[in-house]
Amino acid sequence: MTFLPLLFSVLIATPDAPAPAVDKPAPPTRLQLETVEGTMIEGMLKSIDASGVVTLQDVGTEQQVNLNDLTSITVTTFDPTAASNVENNCTLHLPDGGEVAARLLEGRTGKITVDVGLGSMVPVSLSGLAGVQFNTTSSGALHSEFQARLKDRDKGRDLLIAVKDDKPVVLPGALEALDHESWSFRIGSKVQTGALDRAFGVVLGGPAASAPAGPVSFSLSGKRRFTASIRSADATSIDVDAGPLGRLAIAWPQISGIAVRSDRVVYLSDLEPVTIDHRSIYDASWPPKMDRSVTGGPMVIAGREFDRGVGAHAPTTLTYDLGGAYDSFVSMIGIDDAAGPRGRAVFRVICDGRVAFESSPIGHGPAESVRVSLAGVKKMTLECDPGPDLEISDHCDWAGARLIRAKRAGPR
Repeated sequence: MTFLPLLFSVLIATPDAPAPAVDKPAPPTRLQLETVEGTMIEGMLKSIDASGVVTLQDVGTEQQVNLNDLTSITVTTFDPTAASNVENNCTLHLPDGGEVAARLLEGRTGKITVDVGLGSMVPVSLSGLAGVQFNTTSSGALHSEFQARLKDRDKGRDLLIAVKDDKPVVLPGALEALDHESWSFRIGSKVQTGALDRAFGVVLGGPAASAPAGPVSFSLSGKRRFTASIRSADATSIDVDAGPLGRLAIAWPQISGIAVRSDRVVYLSDLEPVTIDHRSIYDASWPPKMDRSVTGGPMVIAGREFDRGVGAHAPTTLTYDLGGAYDSFVSMIGIDDAAGPRGRAVFRVICDGRVAFESSPIGHGPAESVRVSLAGVKKMTLECDPGPDLEISDHCDWAGARLIRAKRAGPR
């Protein structure tokens, strides 16, 4: 019977070990691809290779699409809670207009190290940046001054945007040092040093424009936007070269969207019409706006916002000289949400004097798609005419309006 106490002592001395933690597998990455022609393709991502071929698989089948045949990639498994929990203390402004919220960790001559919330520290050369903003909250005057200086940088001269009575004071000179607590800035022969919150930011000297870092623009959770070139991707993450930010590995759930700059696409807002004809309404002039609604606000149709396009007030006519260089015209059309409950208009596309498309009177509701063949077309005219409600609030959006060149041979 002596084995019972022995067994009892063993049970006390060696309690059951907790079950080992099992990592949950990452959910499959589902993408929605929009082609330059406006069609949608959806499936589970298998890979993106170095040549830009996107391979999707769904229900045992595979489909391949070249990045150059796309305008956007939407990550339908995007998780807004995947936003970085990094306590940001600065925003990096990139030469191409991108901006990345970050935590400044350390600095040395000409370089800083930041945490951009992607799981690794990122070394950044200051010469590759347009500016560094320190304050995340400010008055409109400070923000406007900083943005204006970013758009018109002086080569070889930095600008410190100091703060006095919540107003900007612009000081020319040279940034000497920058770290997680303070900045040092040379003005003439003197070097001034202050805590990060003692200035709004610094605009770094350099050319006003810079070549894009890559053919795709990433929008990430937590106020991070930048351009990059895709090296490769699998179902878990994507590996990119992001210019001043270097090489980054990004988990798919952090990506809210990817805009693709295809060389097959020319957005209408980047072209100058050869003629514009618009009639004033009730003594108010409503000229068309590029990449904005006709009132100057964001272009929004039924809650969906569009970055590119042409906003116009009916009646308006715009004519473009195409010279037979394009394969098709693609756009979404609708009445802008800013028009309120009113507004109805007829949208029309005329190719070399022939009506190629005409809508019924369109009021508020989801955007409708338009695709018109432009094979051999020399001149294209876009018209929007008042609907049966006369000319009241006929705020017309040619959203995402673009010209498409013929597709090159490639995988499908």
